[in-house]
Amino acid sequence: MKTAAPVLTVVTVCWNALDALKFTTASVRSQTARVAHVVVDGGSSDGTPQWLQENREGFAVAVSEKDKGIYDAMNKAVDLCPDAEWLLFLNAGDAFAAPDTVERLASYLARTDIDFVFGGVEVCADDPAQPPRRFPPRLHARTEMPGCHQSCVVRASVMRKLKFDLAYKVAGDFELWLRATHDLASKTAFTPDVIASVAPEGFSAKNEPILQREYVSAIGRFVSQRDARAWLVKRKTRMAILALARLLRLR
Repeated sequence: MKTAAPVLTVVTVCWNALDALKFTTASVRSQTARVAHVVVDGGSSDGTPQWLQENREGFAVAVSEKDKGIYDAMNKAVDLCPDAEWLLFLNAGDAFAAPDTVERLASYLARTDIDFVFGGVEVCADDPAQPPRRFPPRLHARTEMPGCHQSCVVRASVMRKLKFDLAYKVAGDFELWLRATHDLASKTAFTPDVIASVAPEGFSAKNEPILQREYVSAIGRFVSQRDARAWLVKRKTRMAILALARLLRLR
């Protein structure tokens, strides 16, 4: 029985992604632990506003209005759930890895000494016949995100205090994690469990030049300029190797 008050609030921001939103909503509602769900739609024209209105009782908050982009919508969602203790940002089309994912996080969400919990993530293959690839959290990350935001649970009070920096278009989640660990001395915990299953290529993957620029900016500010340069060299080398591998597969 889902009788206890929800400790975790799932935030989904979307725009013209009704089918994907329905998929994510079904995953949230399948959780064995009670979970609140907040949806912020950017004023879609695909029927999302009407669907949200028709199913309003299933959401803690559901709004549809123009915004200034993904991170602005996420910040808006934070303001719309003032009683939340922990937040997880699942994009439309993402899902929990299993129905008991939140239940298995209970011991972490009861802790008072941490502000972030990172778990593993499953990345779905382009070919539905292929199994997803699993990626564990990066336990010793300093110059990269320990995991994607879909595999990260963050204390809501930290989000209210810091918010996403809208100057960042792709790496806002990474910048916020660095800022929290630097300015608030926030601590991070890791779970071996996979938290989320995500689409094969997200917004960041489609905006690699912006991601590189923003990572260099954040690392240079909160770690060091030397580490920022080293990260960029490593990233460019990795992307070149991946591009070569794709080229060879096409031959």
